[in-house]
Amino acid sequence: PQCGRKGKTMATTLIKPPYELTVYDFFVHFDADDNGNEALDLQLPVVKSIGVKPSEQKQTIHASGVIYDTVSTVTEPTLSLSSVALPREFTDRADGSVKKGCAAADVAQPIKPTFACGYWCGNSDGSKTYYYHPQCKLSYSDDETHQTRTNTPVDPSVGRTVDIMPTNEGIWRVRYYTNGVTKPLTPQEFFEKQPNTLEKVMALDGAESAK
Repeated sequence: PQCGRKGKTMATTLIKPPYELTVYDFFVHFDADDNGNEALDLQLPVVKSIGVKPSEQKQTIHASGVIYDTVSTVTEPTLSLSSVALPREFTDRADGSVKKGCAAADVAQPIKPTFACGYWCGNSDGSKTYYYHPQCKLSYSDDETHQTRTNTPVDPSVGRTVDIMPTNEGIWRVRYYTNGVTKPLTPQEFFEKQPNTLEKVMALDGAESAK
């Protein structure tokens, strides 16, 4: 005879998820360092597009002649930032330039500081999604082209790649959804919290906006 337990059939939940409409501001945070640089927080309304590409390494475990499990690890994810322009307050510091006032020198062996960055997107149902990367470094541009002005309308575009590094706890990205939250954090409040540990990330659930 067939063995088994009879019980209630689980109900199927119908979910109609919102879709992303647009990306908004880019946020950057630098900690104070031993070189005399103070902590710096920037909000940059310059984003044209952002692409995130995790790099995944997979390992297949075999046992008894079959695949027992598959283990994956995210390594060296990157963020591609396309913007109208980027302020030198960000690029000079992230590139490790030697600078003083209006002068800056790009050196062959720069000491590039780590920084945190993130951005937020608006969704079709009016909700927002915030993204935060706690530990990053800025890569150099593949090339820099300076062109003469013509009669063609200008469409300024600056592209840079951000190398994302996992924290000691393995965090390479934090996501926060405002959908269903009574008093969700604003983008500024979210990034000010700098949720760079698992404890800080879990504390976001239940946090309320002061506005």
